[in-house]
Amino acid sequence: MIDNKRDDRRELGIIESWGVKWESSHDVWSATIVFDFVNGGGQAFQACLPKDLIDVWKAEIITLFGTQDIVGKRAYALRYWGKYNEIIEGVEYKRRIWTRHGFQKRYCNEVMISPIAQKKNSIQSEINSFNRRVVELKQELLNLNNNYIDWSEKDTF
Repeated sequence: MIDNKRDDRRELGIIESWGVKWESSHDVWSATIVFDFVNGGGQAFQACLPKDLIDVWKAEIITLFGTQDIVGKRAYALRYWGKYNEIIEGVEYKRRIWTRHGFQKRYCNEVMISPIAQKKNSIQSEINSFNRRVVELKQELLNLNNNYIDWSEKDTF
C-alpha cells in the first residue's frame, strides 16, 4: 500500500498523462510521464529517446504498471538527492522501480556518465557561473557612477 509520507527523493503523485512525442525544436523524441503530486505541485519525468527505443520504453512502462492505462495511478517519482525540482530519475509503482539510468544501461551502448559525475559537473558549472557573475557585479559596482544618468537634472517641468 502506498502511503502519503513525505520524502523528497521519493515523492507520491498521481499520473496525469504519459506518452512519447516528437520535439521538433530539439530534433528528438521525448518520453514523458507527468505527475500531479499529492502534497501539491507537479512535475514531468522526461527523457530523450532514439526512435528505435520508443516502443521499448512504452513496453517497459506498461510492464511496470501492468496496464497501458496508467493515467490516474498513484506512483512515486524518484530523485537521487531530493532537491526541489530536481530531475525525476525514475518511477516506483507497487514496490517495482523503473529508472532512466537503468534503461540506458540496458539499451544504450554509449559510454554513460554516472549520476554522481553528472551532478559534480553541474555543481562545478554553477560555481564557475557564480564566480563569473561576482566579477561582473564587482565591475558594475566600480562603474556605477560612470554609467549613471540623473534624469531629474534634465527634467523640463
